Amino acid sequence: MIDIERQVMAHAERLSVDIGPRPVASPGDRAAAGYIEGVFRGAELAVQRQTFSCPSWDHQETVLELAGRQLEATANWRSLPCDVTGAILPVGALDALAQADLEGQIALLHGELSQDEISNRASTVYYPNRHRKLNDLLDRKRPLAVIAVCPLLQSIRHVIKDPDMDIPSVTVSPHVGRELLRSAGAPARLRIAAARSEGQSCNLIGTRSGTRPERIVLCAHYDTVWDTPGAFDNASGVAVMLTLAQLLSSKSLSTGLEFVAFSAEEFGGQGADAYMAPYAGEHFPSRWDQPPGKWIEAWRPILAAINADGVGLELGANSITVISASQALEGMVDQIRTHYPSVARVGPWPASDHYTFYSHGVPSIPLGCSGGVANIHHQPIDTIDWLSSAKLAEAVSLIADLVDALQDKTSGWCRPSVAT
Repeated sequence: MIDIERQVMAHAERLSVDIGPRPVASPGDRAAAGYIEGVFRGAELAVQRQTFSCPSWDHQETVLELAGRQLEATANWRSLPCDVTGAILPVGALDALAQADLEGQIALLHGELSQDEISNRASTVYYPNRHRKLNDLLDRKRPLAVIAVCPLLQSIRHVIKDPDMDIPSVTVSPHVGRELLRSAGAPARLRIAAARSEGQSCNLIGTRSGTRPERIVLCAHYDTVWDTPGAFDNASGVAVMLTLAQLLSSKSLSTGLEFVAFSAEEFGGQGADAYMAPYAGEHFPSRWDQPPGKWIEAWRPILAAINADGVGLELGANSITVISASQALEGMVDQIRTHYPSVARVGPWPASDHYTFYSHGVPSIPLGCSGGVANIHHQPIDTIDWLSSAKLAEAVSLIADLVDALQDKTSGWCRPSVAT
């Protein structure tokens, strides 16, 4: 019997400390894929690599100068290169942006325009109207470059995430943003030395057959955003999945298991697209409280997809929710959760790889985190010292109990009546 706490923490350490940042098509991404494949094979799973094309980016230097002084700035992932000089024009609201003349200027986005990460415009999972309006206005206004002010004091979180935005962009701290705001109208120079390219990444799929055709999908994404070790997001979820692969390797199960390590969850979902391609599936807008847009018949035997994304935070509580499931399955999850009183029951949330499944009618059970460290997400400070081995082990044990409880269940029992 493996020591769950020790093993799950060892996986998290290997991914976030030894390997570190894992943006798609990077050396870290490739190293993580190799490690995951090795663990899958060691657990005697049949392993498949799904390779796919994805955006890549080579960044050398970013320099922001104001009045002869250099200010700290970080280029947003996959920003276009530039060497431009223009007056700083602060804009803090959508209405102000609609009225602004940005031609030949450098736009300084603050206030409501930079309060959170601006989603990828190609996303079907999460792209709110406010983000759409902002991107559309920038497309029309055509500033020389965009400087976005991160609202966090302790560290920088890239505000603009669109890998295909055709305006050079950087993110700055509130302190730098305040200085730029007070220098409105003054000329600033921005140089970004970087190059866009196309790269490759892959999903890793490890499977073991049961004695019947039904199967359970256990998944987590291993990629990170740029410049973060990604311990919480999402070495934690991958560590839980890998530990489960080892824990269940010798257990007799009637239901098959499919372990999926997704890549590109942070950068447009190309990994999910690659996973769906053999089934002729596709992403489309869907909500958990509405019927799916299209069933994938080949997924009918999937009893549930259990996704771990951001678990084990020492100052937080592991959380669980259920989406696109029958009342019977919801009740089963709630009953199991009574044995884990520290795990919070939360409402449905869309923005991870379980979206791929519930949007096609597959019952989905996402595990995440409630509370904890508010600004750790997508940050350089997302390090392993924030993780708790006991809480990671709690997630492993909870999912193992779910797998056990599903062994005698049918697809019809797990899915809402509209899906049967």
